[in-house]
Amino acid sequence: MTRMNRSSDLVTLVAIVFAIAALLAATNVRAQVYCCVLGDNGNGTVDMPPPCIDGYVGDMHMVEGLPGGTTIELAVNFSDFVGNEVPGGSLGGTTMAYDALLHMQVHGTGALAGFQRTIFVPVSGQMDFGPRTPGTAVQTFDNALVSMSGQLFGDPDFCTLEVTAGSDFGLPTPGATELTRLGAPGNDFQVDSFFDITYRIDFQGCPGSIIEGMGGVTEDVSFLTTCLEPVPVQTRTWSDVKALYDD
Repeated sequence: MTRMNRSSDLVTLVAIVFAIAALLAATNVRAQVYCCVLGDNGNGTVDMPPPCIDGYVGDMHMVEGLPGGTTIELAVNFSDFVGNEVPGGSLGGTTMAYDALLHMQVHGTGALAGFQRTIFVPVSGQMDFGPRTPGTAVQTFDNALVSMSGQLFGDPDFCTLEVTAGSDFGLPTPGATELTRLGAPGNDFQVDSFFDITYRIDFQGCPGSIIEGMGGVTEDVSFLTTCLEPVPVQTRTWSDVKALYDD
């Protein structure tokens, strides 16, 4: 290889490195991760509860009636809402009588280690939402889960599995929503919505199941949200890029 060719290759390599460095420098920021983005419903807002793909996600558990050091952990998706949002409700905005599903990933610990299931509990109830101003770029308002109740039928492990929540049952479940428009009017909205849900789970194991003879009522609080904490993008500085070529 001639000296001219080596010089040309070096110039090309340096140019590529600087281009990469410039691109990385331009992206060396905390990127926003949108967990639930919905289209404008035609009225300058989104329908509530939000029809996010995963719905509201969070964790619940059962502990009462289980051996010491044992729990049944539940990764929950509260989703697939069916109903019509109409004016009214306890918060002076809108209300909705709904049917929905609790999609639960069941995971046993302690004496129930290895017990894993996926179950779907149909639930129904009422949600109320505070007033919001359609058309504005940011819409912030309160939520309230007035009621939620449902039970599982015909399951081989849970002869009884009833889930209850909401102020109608003495289990207050407040929350809030913020809708942030991503651009000009008519564009999509980022949806950040949550409930601090106080829930009650009553279960009884079936004969022949790993949870045979176990049963009890657990009451606790869970945080259900449409958007988990955004994760920052991993970035590299010019020093990081230079180090790749120091070896």
